[in-house]
Amino acid sequence: MAWPRDRVKVFDDGGLSLGIAQRVVEQLSEKPDSFFGWPVGRTQLEAERHLRNMHDAGEVDFSQATFGLVDELYGVGKNHPFSYRAAADRNFFDHVKPGRVFSFDGSVPREGVEEELQRVQGILEELGSGDLAVLGYSPDIAHLALIEDALQLEKRVIFPRLKESTRREMRNVFGEERFVPTHGMSWGFKTITDFEQIVLGGDGPHKAPMGREIVEEDENLDVVASLLQSYPQADLYLSDSAAGMFPERARPWINGVDMTDGLIASAIVEASEYSETAIPDLTVDNLRKVDAEFPNLILRLGKKRTLERLQRALDYELPTGLRIGVLDPHSDDGIICAGGTIKKLSVNNDVFSIVATAGCTAVRDEDVVKLLNGTIRGAVPEYVDEEQVREFLQRKSESSHGLVDIPPVRELKTLLREEEHTRVSYRSGMEPIFLRLPFYDTGLAQKNLSGPADDAIMRECLYGLNLDILLETIEFNDPNFTHLEVHRISERVLPDLESVTLWGYSTAYGEMNPLRAGILQPLTQDELDEKIETVRMYETQNPMLQPGFQKTELWERVLERNTSTLRRLQTLGLELDGYAAVEAIQILDLAA
Repeated sequence: MAWPRDRVKVFDDGGLSLGIAQRVVEQLSEKPDSFFGWPVGRTQLEAERHLRNMHDAGEVDFSQATFGLVDELYGVGKNHPFSYRAAADRNFFDHVKPGRVFSFDGSVPREGVEEELQRVQGILEELGSGDLAVLGYSPDIAHLALIEDALQLEKRVIFPRLKESTRREMRNVFGEERFVPTHGMSWGFKTITDFEQIVLGGDGPHKAPMGREIVEEDENLDVVASLLQSYPQADLYLSDSAAGMFPERARPWINGVDMTDGLIASAIVEASEYSETAIPDLTVDNLRKVDAEFPNLILRLGKKRTLERLQRALDYELPTGLRIGVLDPHSDDGIICAGGTIKKLSVNNDVFSIVATAGCTAVRDEDVVKLLNGTIRGAVPEYVDEEQVREFLQRKSESSHGLVDIPPVRELKTLLREEEHTRVSYRSGMEPIFLRLPFYDTGLAQKNLSGPADDAIMRECLYGLNLDILLETIEFNDPNFTHLEVHRISERVLPDLESVTLWGYSTAYGEMNPLRAGILQPLTQDELDEKIETVRMYETQNPMLQPGFQKTELWERVLERNTSTLRRLQTLGLELDGYAAVEAIQILDLAA
C-alpha cells in the first residue's frame, strides 16, 4: 500500500516547522497534561523556536506536559554539549519549563546499558500510551529515531550500532567523524506506534527522493519510516521541496489545472528528459508518457517558447561597469555555486565577496596544528596564546567525543578560512570583506538566532558598498541554519537599500531547475578547470565529504553539479559545443 494522501500534508517551504508547532499547541489545548515523544533535529529546532515564541507570548502552557526524548547518543551524558538532551534543554526545555522531561543517559558505562534501557522502558510503561510523537526521517534510509534495522522493530527500547551514513551526518555536530559515537539509545518501533498520534516530518530537497519512496512505494523493511503507512494515527508533514518528487508536484498538470506558459514549459522539459528526446523532436506521444495532453498547436508553440526561454538565459549578456556583491554565508559558498560566473563578472565590474560568518566550525583541528607548526599557510597572531591552544587541542584529542572549541581555537580556525578565502578572492577578481556576524559565534554546530547586532553590521556593509547587484543563496537547507539566518538578515536589511537587483544561486546540494534561471552561464573547459582549482584552494575544506550519505569530496561534487547541468541542457536540445559546464543563476524581484 502507499501512504494515504489524506494523511499527507505539504507546507510551503518555511511553513513546516510552524505546522508542527501548531499541532503541538492544538494537542495541549485539548489535553494540557499530554505526553509527547520528542526528537532533536533541524526541523524540530525551528518548531521549538516557534513554540518558545508562543510560550513567551502566553499562547501556550507546557507546565503540565511530559516530554520524552526518543533517542540519545551513547557516550555523551546530558551535560555534554553535543548530547541530544543538552541540545533540547538549551533550545527548548529550559525556556518553556515542561512539567516533566526524561531521556536516556548516554554516559552510563557499557555494563550499565541494559539497566538504563530498562529504566527508560519502565518510565514508558508507567506513562502508558503517549499522545503525540513527533519524528523525522533520514534522507538515505529513512530511519525513525535510531531505528535503522528491521530486526529492531519488535523492541520497545534499543541499543543500536549507528550506520556509517548516520555517523557521517552527525559529523557537523561533533566537528570530526572520529568523535561521533558508534552507538545510540532509542525508543523502539513498538513504543512509537503505541502513541495516539504520530507526525513524521521532512524538510528540504535532499529529503525529496526518500519522501517520494515513503509515500508512493509499498512498505519496505529497509525503509523503516514507510512502515508507518499502515498506522492510521500517523500523518506525514512535508515541506514543498521535500514533496517535490511527488507525481502531482513534479507533474502538476496531472491535477487538471489550467496550463500556463510555465506549466507547459515544465511539461515539455519533463517529457524531453523522461524520453531522452530533444525538445524540437518531441511528439504528443512523448508528452503522454509524462501524463501531459496537449493539442499539436500548443505543443509546437510550447516547444518554441521553451527553447527560446532557455536560450535567452544562455545568451544573457553579463553587465559591465557595476558594483556587485556576493553574499556568502560561508566563505566558499559563492565560489562553489557560481565561481565561473563571478570570475567573468570581475573582468568589467567591481566585485566584492561579503563573507557573513567565521565558518570556523568546519575547520579540522589538524589544520590548526599545522598552522602552529608552520606547515600550512598563515601566521599565528601575537594575541593568541599558542600554549593554551596546544594544551586544549591535546585534551580534545584525548576526549572520547570532542569538546567545544575555546575562543582562541575558534579564532585560529576563522583566520585559516579567511586567509584561504582572501587568496581565492583575489584570484577570482573579488575584494574580500569579512563580517563575522555574531549570531554564528557559539562554538557549536547550532547557531543563535540572528538579531539587531547582525542587522547593523550587514546594513553598514551594504550601505557602504553602494551595490547595484547582490548575489546570494536562495536555498536554506544547510543543517545548521547558517544560510537561513544570513538570508533573514538580508531580508530585513535589503528593503532599506535602493536600486539593488537581487540574484540568487542554489546551494551545494544541487543546481536549480534551468527553467528558474535567468542566467545560464556556460563555461569552457579552461574556465571549468580554473573554477575547480579555485575550489581546491579551500584547503580546510578539501578533502571534505559532502553531508549525509554522499561520499564525494567537495570539488568532485562541484564538478558533477556543473557538468550535469550542461548535459541536461544538451538533452533538451540546446547547442553547447565548445563548453564543458554551465552555472545557473536566478534573477529575483526584490519587491516580491
